[in-house]
Amino acid sequence: KSIDVTKINFSHLEKIIYELRKQFDFILIDSPAGIERGFYNAIRNANEAIVVVNNDITSIRDADKVIGILNTHGILDTKLVINKVSLKRNERDVNITSGDVIDILGIPLLGIVYEDEEIFKANNKGVPLVLNHKSIINKCYNNISRRLNGESVKVEQGRRNIFEKIFN
Repeated sequence: KSIDVTKINFSHLEKIIYELRKQFDFILIDSPAGIERGFYNAIRNANEAIVVVNNDITSIRDADKVIGILNTHGILDTKLVINKVSLKRNERDVNITSGDVIDILGIPLLGIVYEDEEIFKANNKGVPLVLNHKSIINKCYNNISRRLNGESVKVEQGRRNIFEKIFN
């Protein structure tokens, strides 16, 4: 069940999280975009964080600010998910690489989620693409889940350009 943290008061959210901790190993709170009330409500009871970023400079700058705020609130166990990584754009060297994102933000990588052209079809049909067990997104999310559970799972690698092959 999802709860809109922007419309709930702190004490009510604390009670909900207290009860959920009795039943679950993980409680994921998805904060809204931006660093406003919903974000602060979401981190108030957090002891770990997953920062999700796209590999564009605006997203990276925002993520850097978020990591700083998390650190000042005592949330030091922070991991990174790089979302919407396009293999086609990376091959043409248009985007900042995932390695660059990791270096800039300085937090451990939890996973990479690649773009899948099937996502548009799935969204229009109202069917989550993650349920398609043959999709790259399904593999990415499953591997992220496995890593959260402590398994050692290699990060998915897309095709690399010639310079990445030589220097990595």
